[in-house]
Amino acid sequence: MRVINSEFPDVPVPDSAQIPVMKDRPNGNIERDMHGYVFHDACLNLLEEATVSRTVDPYRLYWICRSLPFPGRSIGVSWGHDYGGLSEIDFENQHHYPWEDRFIQQHKESEILQYAHSNPYWIDELDDCLSANRDPDSQPKYLEWAGTDSRNCFSALPWEIRETIARYLPIKDVLSLAKSSKAFLPILSDQTYWASIFDYDAECDFLFEAPLIRESCEVDWIAIYKRTMYLKDIPGLENRKRIWIVVKEIAKLLELHPPFRNPDYDGDDCTFVDEIDDWWEVEDQDPGLRKWKVEADIKPTALRNEWFYEGCRLLYEQVAPIPEDLVSIAFSIAVAGNTEYLAGMRFISEDGSSIQLGYRNMYEEHYHEVTALKGFIIAIGSRGFHGLRVLGADGSISRWFGSPKDSPVTERLEDIDSASVLKIGFDVMSTHLGIL
Repeated sequence: MRVINSEFPDVPVPDSAQIPVMKDRPNGNIERDMHGYVFHDACLNLLEEATVSRTVDPYRLYWICRSLPFPGRSIGVSWGHDYGGLSEIDFENQHHYPWEDRFIQQHKESEILQYAHSNPYWIDELDDCLSANRDPDSQPKYLEWAGTDSRNCFSALPWEIRETIARYLPIKDVLSLAKSSKAFLPILSDQTYWASIFDYDAECDFLFEAPLIRESCEVDWIAIYKRTMYLKDIPGLENRKRIWIVVKEIAKLLELHPPFRNPDYDGDDCTFVDEIDDWWEVEDQDPGLRKWKVEADIKPTALRNEWFYEGCRLLYEQVAPIPEDLVSIAFSIAVAGNTEYLAGMRFISEDGSSIQLGYRNMYEEHYHEVTALKGFIIAIGSRGFHGLRVLGADGSISRWFGSPKDSPVTERLEDIDSASVLKIGFDVMSTHLGIL
């Protein structure tokens, strides 16, 4: 087990200290202001493998955990998923509104428990599974079908393009395609394709040991796939499949870039909100200047986990103007469980400079060109914004950035002027937006 704690990372803690974790209360002395979250060592190792940098910032991970609710019947923070079947979530909304936290209970008896206790990181059977070599005497099957067949439209495409098409499809769809079109039959014996399914962000990337042996031209990737995907006697690998989906979501949250330099984060060289000399100067102006705001179910930051059943904690706030020379807005989306959240937005000016509110996904942003704003339409839940549409001063309405599915939609901010100042509050996902 590892305890992730970052309240006072520079304070030396004696070996005898008892740091409260999860729902425990502070118990005085040096530990009175300290708190942590418990992670399985194997799960933290998997999280490191799931990140692009192969490292995990413990401070960032701590604040992500701290911003998430801790349902009364749960044994951990609520990520919005069912821990791969170990918990019961009211996804059908039989007892909750769709935008509420829907945790019900832990499953005491489940087929998943048969392998959930197996180590998902150190798996002894993998050495044998990854040692499959090609038979030099075997010949690739279906090779003759890689040629041209005037009766099949796909056969008119070069084989490399057909192979690329296959890489964008789930494996089950590729197998169905091979059954329905002879032009794709060579996929069944194409070592290049079967090696690609183990690449990072591919369908079988949870077997992250596989790319390490790619330099060998003797590897039989088809045999490796069959040994690791079809056999049910590798409980550790089954457990890794369950956990991998979860840790990849957390990895994407870890890689969101915060909008300012902070001791808790590794900052970068970008300047995001220098257009306002004093962020809080606007707060001291006439209260009558404040217009409207839309916010989630925000709980006090000091609220203890034992009472933090649902909603979100407000960790940071920003104030920034809308640029007069606005040309576009870039949106960053985060995913937690089955729900999308608007994690942040950037207002981009003509000269390429930008003002960032909330977090930024450096690998994927969604852009909308707009030069003058009229307002926003917002889909919101208890933990933050699920989606947003931009209303242009010319009457245009953008597509949804994020998703409004099963969420209340408000038009409260549909009428703002281009000189307005925005205030945004956020935790690991945006939580409220106000117009000053």
